[in-house]
Amino acid sequence: MARLDDEIRQLVAEEGTGVPAAAPAAGTRRWLGDPMASRLTRLHSAADTVRSARRFLADALAGMPTAMLVTDERGRVLLANAPAALLFETPSAEHMQGMDLPGLLVEFQPTQAVDWECLFAPPGAAAGARPAQDSPQDAPQAAARETVAIEAHLERLGDFLLHFASVQLLGRQRWVVTFADISAIRLAQRRREEALGFVSHDLRSPVHAIMLVADLHLQGKLQWTQPELLTEVQRQANRALQLADEFVRVARAESHPLQLVEVAPAELLAEVLADCQPQALDAAVQLALAIAPGLPMWRLDRALVRRALGNLASNAIKHSHRGGSVTLAVRLANDDGTVSLAVTDEGPGLTPAQCRQLEQEAQGLPAGDARGVGLGLLFVQRVAARHGGRLLARPGPGQRGTVVELRLAALAADGAAG
Repeated sequence: MARLDDEIRQLVAEEGTGVPAAAPAAGTRRWLGDPMASRLTRLHSAADTVRSARRFLADALAGMPTAMLVTDERGRVLLANAPAALLFETPSAEHMQGMDLPGLLVEFQPTQAVDWECLFAPPGAAAGARPAQDSPQDAPQAAARETVAIEAHLERLGDFLLHFASVQLLGRQRWVVTFADISAIRLAQRRREEALGFVSHDLRSPVHAIMLVADLHLQGKLQWTQPELLTEVQRQANRALQLADEFVRVARAESHPLQLVEVAPAELLAEVLADCQPQALDAAVQLALAIAPGLPMWRLDRALVRRALGNLASNAIKHSHRGGSVTLAVRLANDDGTVSLAVTDEGPGLTPAQCRQLEQEAQGLPAGDARGVGLGLLFVQRVAARHGGRLLARPGPGQRGTVVELRLAALAADGAAG
């Protein structure tokens, strides 16, 4: 009976802790002639099965790549895995046991109104999480639902899909909560919409202009000579071709593997200056280099960065007045350990709102903007992101012109930012 009580105490000690107990000590327990032997053997076998099942569940939870929690009916954490601890910035999964999940969830910003406390309320207590437009009559109580899926944004990490599954265990309600990171999916959706918007508006614009000119000419409403008509058609066709080429370059900059090589930043700037010299001579704009001493070799995709800098320099020349100057500069940015490649012009400059928008990696400025920027700068943004860097913009010296700065991180051989 003492040994039977010992087995029962071990099972009771494990109940509700959520932590798998250690396996019983090795050895054979046989007590021949004991009238309780058969019952004790069965109990011992059942206890081993329970322990093995709990160890399996705990190991499975720990091995999940997605953040996952198990809570009681009120939302107190019973079990958590390492990704969940990382998500909520706690030292370890064990430290999360006993935490109040509704309190942790206030950091998330759901796409529709959600009361996290009501989500874990028992049946009949309060209406659960539901979209703000749902009527109380049409929305069942969250606690009575088997599953609830909520999309929410976490400012420091991105977009998540929170999935709450209600399960019954020995007559007690438990919640299994997973946090799926869908930031990459949402970013892909935004970029798909961006591509569709470009195709439906920007790329169709020159084609529509060609059709309109041809139609007016056929109706006799456009009194142009044949050379004038063909010149305008050629101009619009070249515009459409240029937009298509730029769109393809943006897509390639985003998806193609980087071809990393060791490059001297000063040498790269000299190449860009040489590429832009004919345009600068035609616009009567002076080009200059400003190179900080002692620059190390930098690992980057030479072709992508050269084209990105070429886009910045071309924009600067295009919007500089005749007799103005454009400066290409390179230095080490001591504040974040990146290399800074900057282009400074003396043109009309960008507004503060345009500077802020230019620094947002996921967005480009409209093609019809004051400085005529669009896919070219979107391409530069993608190149900066692929190199673990960013694009910055600020007014030039004396509040004249604009400084557009491309910052690139040091990349390891596998292309990851280092």
